[in-house]
Amino acid sequence: MTVAKRARCKRVLLGCVVASAGMVPSIALAQSAPGSASRQPGPALRAGLDATYFSNMTRSSEAEAAARGLSQSDVRITPKVDLDIIKRIAGRHTATLAGSVGYDINMRNTRLNRERVSLDAGLDLDLPVCDTAFEANFARRQSDLGDFPGNDPESGKNAETFLGGSARVTCGSVGGLRPTAAVRYQTATNTLASRTFNDHDVLSYTGGLMYQSVALGEVTGLVRRTEVRFPNQPLAGGSASGFDSTAYGVAFSRNIGARLSANAELTYAALDSRLGGTPGFRGMNWDVSAKLLVGSRLELTANTSRLLSTSLLIPSNYNISSTYSWAGRYALTGRVNLEAGYTHLYRRFIGPTRVIGTPLTRDLRDTGYIGARYSVNRRIALRLRATRDQRTGGGPAYDFVDYRALSSIDVSL
Repeated sequence: MTVAKRARCKRVLLGCVVASAGMVPSIALAQSAPGSASRQPGPALRAGLDATYFSNMTRSSEAEAAARGLSQSDVRITPKVDLDIIKRIAGRHTATLAGSVGYDINMRNTRLNRERVSLDAGLDLDLPVCDTAFEANFARRQSDLGDFPGNDPESGKNAETFLGGSARVTCGSVGGLRPTAAVRYQTATNTLASRTFNDHDVLSYTGGLMYQSVALGEVTGLVRRTEVRFPNQPLAGGSASGFDSTAYGVAFSRNIGARLSANAELTYAALDSRLGGTPGFRGMNWDVSAKLLVGSRLELTANTSRLLSTSLLIPSNYNISSTYSWAGRYALTGRVNLEAGYTHLYRRFIGPTRVIGTPLTRDLRDTGYIGARYSVNRRIALRLRATRDQRTGGGPAYDFVDYRALSSIDVSL
């Protein structure tokens, strides 16, 4: 795709997002969440306060934390407002707003104080021939210090911003073959000058043919093209570094009875890097998840995936991420829920493009938690959670262990 065509596609996509938000001025940024049509319309607004103890907020050794001018342990207080709003328009269409707006206040590492915002807006149009959906997304947060070398003195100065949108159309009647198409654009930027090298734009477009039936659920054959560009990494001739990938595969979604649901996407991807000397990728990717209800009290979820992506902080052309996770929630009483979960993440970073400190080529990250939630009444809920987070394989500059303890209160407004 030429530069002119990419620019024109971005303008058209963002114009659709702005137009959809303008149609619902009271719901400026919302998410068209899966299954939103089955949710009851009406506002859901919660005010909350989180208090989190970190044994290793800097994700480094004590000596490296001192070199950064930071304290290894700290307590963070986060006042926030959570949103989950769905509104019917003309009886058939749906507008949604979901996300969280808060501010992190650190007791010792005050220069890490920063806003934490995540907002998703959506507009679903139930039209006579085609169902159309628009989404807009915005997020801004302090960067994870674990993605900087342990002795990087600037690591606490960076904030990440993500801005994007998407449009999707599906035609035909429910219960047969339905053609579908989607386009998505996202730009991701850093505030730290030395990290703007990793700023990137992602444009993807997908076409497919969906088949729906009571027996099979929803099956879609798809083709997806993804183009990633690093605008601050020019190549010879003036074009930008990045990569292009094309994926072919099938997606599946089905509720198996009232207690088991499953979603899966299996694709064969061919990735070609625009950076000379960087190897491409050919192989299978997947994203499979399932949810099981055991009796009336226990809910179990599991996921496994292998995906191609790019990092906003770690210098590389792309990375291959493999994830395995599970989570469980048990209703001990009508007011008390117990929870536990574990995630194993393995990443390989391909094609380092600029070495800032010690390069990271691969790592393992294991995160586990246990917790409890207590509903005081219909409006007030208390939560406790203990987490262990460990990274290995990145070398002394990246390996760490962090223990966290969270206590929070949420009040429905």
